[in-house]
Amino acid sequence: LTPQDIQQQGHEMLLFAHMLKNNTRNFYSLPGGGRKGIEFEIEMAAVCAGSSGKVSKKPVFTEGLCIISPLTQRQGFVEELWTCGEYNIPAYVESDAIAGGTTPITIAGCAVEINANILAAVALAQMKNPGAPCIYSSSAGILDMKTLDLGGNAPESTLLHMASAQLAHHYGLPYYGANTPDSKLPDAQMGYEAMQHFMGLAMAGCNIIHVSIGN
Repeated sequence: LTPQDIQQQGHEMLLFAHMLKNNTRNFYSLPGGGRKGIEFEIEMAAVCAGSSGKVSKKPVFTEGLCIISPLTQRQGFVEELWTCGEYNIPAYVESDAIAGGTTPITIAGCAVEINANILAAVALAQMKNPGAPCIYSSSAGILDMKTLDLGGNAPESTLLHMASAQLAHHYGLPYYGANTPDSKLPDAQMGYEAMQHFMGLAMAGCNIIHVSIGN
């Protein structure tokens, strides 16, 4: 959820503060502001944990870091990735590719681009901070050639996530992924799309089903 009824600059810090006060488990966070944003979050978490060292020892949040497809590692992303490793904060290293849009149109071609992008980021994280906790992540889909929308719950998108889960496990990494239903209403279409998509992910051994399961 990204609220639009508040000032957008710095809204990640407001969200983080609310989640910190209302969660008892590790939660998903967006950094907002590169290294400084992550350090602000650690400072807030330290108030609850007792110190920043205790936050690093037992992180109460995981950062969502999105890679730009195709094969782009922006400076801000690398900065956030290295900061997470420095403080031992787990990072969802996420590629949101679109088959037929930002990658080759085939499932195999898109999976290859996702894999290369994520492995490059994980390698960067490990070179800077060996042992940095990284989670292989994607929220990819296919391009609807008629509307130019993302087909997030198309059968091909489910197969793409299943392939990514297999690749992640091949490298010994946990996998985090899924997409929101394509329905515009909370109706029967949304129900069956979510069912087939999440069932496919569960059967493929997805370790963490994406935050979008709540939609």
